[in-house]
Amino acid sequence: MAGARAMATPAASGRGPDWPLALGLVAILLSAILGGIATGLGDMRGAALAMAVPIGLAIYAAPQLGAYLWLVSSPLIVGLARGDIVPFVRPNEALLLLILGAVACRVVPEMLAGRWRLPPLGRFDLALGLLALTGSLLPLFTRLARDLPLDLEDVLYSFVLIKYFLIYALFRLTITTLAQVRACLVLVVAAAVPVAVVALLQVNGLFGVPGLLATYYDQPFSGTSGPVTGRATSTVASSFGVANIMIQTAVVLAGWFIVYRRPRWLLLGLGVVCLLGVLAAGQFSGIIGIIIAIAVGGWLIGRLRQLLLWSLPVLALGGALLWPVLDERLSGFERESGLPQSWEGRIDNLERFILPELTAGDNWYLGVRPAPQVPAPEWWRDFVYIESGYIWLLWIGGLPFLAAYLAFSWVGLVDLGRTAKRRADAVGIAALAATTGLAMVAVLMLFDPHLTMRGGADLLFPLLALAMLRPAHHPDSTPPAERAVP
Repeated sequence: MAGARAMATPAASGRGPDWPLALGLVAILLSAILGGIATGLGDMRGAALAMAVPIGLAIYAAPQLGAYLWLVSSPLIVGLARGDIVPFVRPNEALLLLILGAVACRVVPEMLAGRWRLPPLGRFDLALGLLALTGSLLPLFTRLARDLPLDLEDVLYSFVLIKYFLIYALFRLTITTLAQVRACLVLVVAAAVPVAVVALLQVNGLFGVPGLLATYYDQPFSGTSGPVTGRATSTVASSFGVANIMIQTAVVLAGWFIVYRRPRWLLLGLGVVCLLGVLAAGQFSGIIGIIIAIAVGGWLIGRLRQLLLWSLPVLALGGALLWPVLDERLSGFERESGLPQSWEGRIDNLERFILPELTAGDNWYLGVRPAPQVPAPEWWRDFVYIESGYIWLLWIGGLPFLAAYLAFSWVGLVDLGRTAKRRADAVGIAALAATTGLAMVAVLMLFDPHLTMRGGADLLFPLLALAMLRPAHHPDSTPPAERAVP
């Protein structure tokens, strides 16, 4: 890192760049064998434990494997239901606990011995810490100080931002070289492409994919049951999350194309798949997100015209291929009110259930409660959720949480945007994707709490951490805007 001593991770300690990958492959193979044996004996939780042991040991030996494993597996398992395999938590949350535990067992003793140093902290790290503080701990303390009851939902929701802070810290601690950042970006794409393919198969009703998703993954919409084909939810169990992942991955591909230029046709093909995945999600927020990504990304790298020339034909072709999905969403505007039924429901929920309590007394100063939901009066749903991100901020943490989010977004856009404009390497690509992700979230928070959106946030916070890496001078130091597009 520039201006700081590199952390003594296994990958940076001279043992060679290939042994962590080989160790990871061996661990995955061994965990598959042990898990298969336990599954054959009918013990699913025993299978989970049998698979966790070799993976945990591998991460202990090479902590960067934990970051790699999170990137490649999270989009594929984030939509699995809570409690099916591990009590009280989702499989991706159990995986995160395993990764963090293994990394902590390695890092904490070495820190105490002086062999492992924290990365230099900047103002963005502090802004993220303040965001986590005002969105998690402060709402709990405020609730207790008011002598108001706390239930399990409040406690669980209060840990959401702590979880993403820990994901960010995981990548800040374990990814310390440009080669590792490049590997992370490759894994981002490798995990996103299957999600996009499943999404396309889902909306076209092919190969039994909708039924498989309905059987093994969460129901993505309240009051629905059975297969979903109108909007792609894929393995994320959220059409919003699918769109967010696809947009961020498309920006990674565009950045790789600008910086490294090859493999040209593979990058273009994968970019097309990601854009089709956004359209398959069938969300207006996805279309808005694409526009924001093109505008912000094109401005940062000085290639707005080229991005438009490449993306608009693909979007037009994708719109034609996926017209049934888009037509179903657009048909809502033909209603007498001029708004889709889902939009009317959002407005009604805010007016009837959320705003009256938020504006009562001084609730909007310090928030109402950590859980952004109220019990629903209808039989077909349990809760009414807040479907406006900025109201969500006020509901949870009031003005302090809102101010912390605005500071977090502003500092991130300025600092990471500067990195994206100045660096033409893997860190610059991560900064490009992270900056466009922050801009997209800031706009889409008008509609939904995209800051912690399932799937999308699980990718955004690692990208933010990767963009913060400050290695020593690297040959690829020419700003991306000065590179000619082939």
